[in-house]
Amino acid sequence: MSRGTVLSWLLRHATAVLACSVLADLLMAVFVESSRDLQVYYHASPQLLHGHLYDFELAPPDRESRSLPFTYPPFAAVVLLPLSLLPWPLTVLLWHMASLAAIALLVHRSFSLLSRAPVPDRRYVVLWTAPALWLEPVRHALGLGQIGPILTALTLYGATHPRAAAAGGWTGVLAGIKLTPAVNGLYFLASGRWRAALHAAGAFTTTVALAWILSPGQSLRFWGSALADTRRVGAVGGTENQSLAGCLARLTGHPDGPPAPLLTVVLCVTAALTATALIAAVRRHDVLGAVIGVQFFGLLACPISWSHHWIWALCAMIRLAHGPTRHTLRAKTALGAWVAATAGWLVLVLHTHPQLAAHWPRAFAAAACVYPLCAVLTLAVIASLAFVPSGSRAGRRHVRSRVGPTWAGFPAGAVRERQGEHGGGQGEPFLWSSPYEGGPGCSCLTRWKTSRAA
Repeated sequence: MSRGTVLSWLLRHATAVLACSVLADLLMAVFVESSRDLQVYYHASPQLLHGHLYDFELAPPDRESRSLPFTYPPFAAVVLLPLSLLPWPLTVLLWHMASLAAIALLVHRSFSLLSRAPVPDRRYVVLWTAPALWLEPVRHALGLGQIGPILTALTLYGATHPRAAAAGGWTGVLAGIKLTPAVNGLYFLASGRWRAALHAAGAFTTTVALAWILSPGQSLRFWGSALADTRRVGAVGGTENQSLAGCLARLTGHPDGPPAPLLTVVLCVTAALTATALIAAVRRHDVLGAVIGVQFFGLLACPISWSHHWIWALCAMIRLAHGPTRHTLRAKTALGAWVAATAGWLVLVLHTHPQLAAHWPRAFAAAACVYPLCAVLTLAVIASLAFVPSGSRAGRRHVRSRVGPTWAGFPAGAVRERQGEHGGGQGEPFLWSSPYEGGPGCSCLTRWKTSRAA
């Protein structure tokens, strides 16, 4: 049976495939998974009102597990507080349904950024959502009742919204709940969305101020000491920590953290690669690639990035499989690496079999760096767009495959400004405008300045 025949059959039966996947997911949620992180949200958030938010620790279910404290900013407790008013079974049900919907939204949004049509092909969205529930980062997050799936979907939606106030507002509020979405500020700055960056900073400051008013003591404790105390989160050298710090800690045999000079050099090299990828993505109007690039940099640079934080791998896989570089060997290699790592649950296998490290310490440490390796490969694929001449055949193929979503009735590929949004008939341009406007590869900021001068 040919590959095209299999794909055609799957597309015709995509809804049935998704139904089976969701049914299996619900059986896992009911009979196997414990939603421990959701238990922390449920029981810890009311402690904000009593001044003991960061004293709370969820007791471990067995001797091999560790107690779980509340590690998010105080504003997160404010947002999660209504959960404690519901019965626990209802909370689990609603949270899990919201998480499944978030994964579907994440897939839909990714395809929206890679589709010329105003609405992406529903069959591909459904077909990708079905196996996405069983990728290790997604499955792990769903099993823990993590806020990650919901936060990731809203982060992608907010960062790519055409209105500056909405994009910045979403990003700022989400950063107030969990700091990682704040890295989208790099995307706003690189793409010339200065107003969105200012809105994000303002919204984030508002969340900090609101939490400070409600609980000044807990706010002072978080921003003064708890934020910098990585021991509350977990061991840097743990196998599930898929950040550069965790990777280097295992490779160098320093479980408490790698040598600072080595980490600094690696972070600088990663930052240079990310900057190249971000600039290339912005100039080639690869919005999804740009957001993935900054999010991967945030995960790599953070001291601790658990494997279930890597839900952005799903967006990267969609970008590699359907994006402008999908026909290249480098994209296929990166995609294959992601599929092997996430569908094979490599990190979980290594985490549950630590005895392997005693027999093959170097190989174990190298294999435990699989997500950072896949992320670097993805960044290299995105950065390679910078070395494709705009007038070359590859460049023209990219222009034909590059997409931009349609919002507010404007056709994709049009360079427009929202007249009057900011007063004086001046607005912020859409970032997914046609590469032919203002010349191939023309940056968004350049076109914005040109349009204003005209």
